[in-house]
Order: sequence, then C-alpha cells, then structure tokens
Amino acid sequence: MTKPRRSPTLKFLKRAVIGVLFYATATLAVPTVKKSEGDFKQYLDQNLERLIREQQEQLNIKYPHQLPKIHYSLPHENSELYGLYDPETDEIFLKSEKTDQQDWNFSTAQDTIQHELGHFYMDQLSETLGRGNWPQYREDMELEEILPIKLISEGVATYIERKTDQEGSSFADQNWPEDPLDFFVYPVLLYQGGFQLVSPIIDLYGQRGIQYLMFNPPSEEELFDLSLYQERIIEELAKEP
Repeated sequence: MTKPRRSPTLKFLKRAVIGVLFYATATLAVPTVKKSEGDFKQYLDQNLERLIREQQEQLNIKYPHQLPKIHYSLPHENSELYGLYDPETDEIFLKSEKTDQQDWNFSTAQDTIQHELGHFYMDQLSETLGRGNWPQYREDMELEEILPIKLISEGVATYIERKTDQEGSSFADQNWPEDPLDFFVYPVLLYQGGFQLVSPIIDLYGQRGIQYLMFNPPSEEELFDLSLYQERIIEELAKEP
C-alpha cells in the first residue's frame, strides 16, 4: 500500500465555491466536434428503454423498472449546462434542441443522456437500498464533505457514459491535482478525475463496486492521493463476502 501522505486541510477553501458543487448531477457544457444533426427527442422517445438495456448488459448493472421523466429544456439558472438530473423528482433535463449553441448536436445529446442516466441509476440504487435520494447535500455541509461525494457522483456517471460509448480517457494518474482547489478552478477535472478515481474499482466489482463507492467516499487525506483511496477500497471489497 502507498504510504499515506500528510495532507493539508481543506478549510482554506472559501464557501463561495460550494455553490458549484450543488449542481451534483450536471453535465457541463464542454465544446465538442459537431458530428450529426437529428430530432433527438423523437430518437429518445423511441430508444430510451433500449439505451438503458444496453447499459445494463454492457456494465452488468440493474436499473429499476420505472423510467426517468425527460424534459427537453433546462431550468433558467442552469442554462449553461448540457444536462441535469434531479434526484428529488427523478427527472432528467436536457438542453433544448432550439438552442443556438453550435456544439449541442445529436452526438453530444447522446453522450449527455448516457451520463444523466448514470445519475438516475445511482439515485435509484440508493432508494432500492432504503437509503433515500443520492447524492444528498445539506446546506450546512462543509466543502471537504461535498467534494468527495461530487467526485464519486460525476466519476461513476462519466464511467457509465464512456464505457457505454466505448470511449477511453486521456486523463492519467499524474494529472490528479495536488491542490483540491483545482477541481473548482477547472470543473472538467471533476469528471475526468472522478472517472480516473472510480474506474479500477468498477472494472473489478461492477455494481457492487459502484454501491460501495457511493457510501464510502474519499477521506480528506485521500483527496490528495487517488491511489491511496483506490487501494483502500479494493482491499475492503476483497475482504467482503
């Protein structure tokens, strides 16, 4: 096991950045290459169940029988996002096809729904286990409590998205930020870093690994060393029957 490093406290991070994390199930608007156009609403109306079935088969996970409600517009305060999942209402919100954003196209919409379905899956898994909506953030939570949950949430959703689309990642362990503040300076790190954090565990343990990750997020010290967290979780899962 990697020798634990003494980690500085996260208390220096201002609570002003906490608001960013309360978009706990969002897909950021990241520029992409325009590949194709199409009526995504019509496509999704006809293919949502198939997409869920493919995720289950490819990732060996199990969705509930119910389907999420899909909205083809975002709340005004979240209009800069591509997608958003609300665990309170089990609803997915997608950017409107009427947007003039050139990088909102059929291909991007497909990636986004795969990601938001990942959030829906985790929320439903938590509810099936009798643990309520997931993730849950309290107004009085400190930053060091929110960030680990956020990394797991976005990491697992990104894993589901990329594995379903058979996409890899250019993010390497050495890209893990030395300062957790970087997760707020460069929000895309929440997705890239989160994916890198959870991938070895889900590769080994599938749905069991996802469930364990959800309720065993990194400690403050482990936020400074992803391998420290990965090794702990893999060791703990290996001991379980």
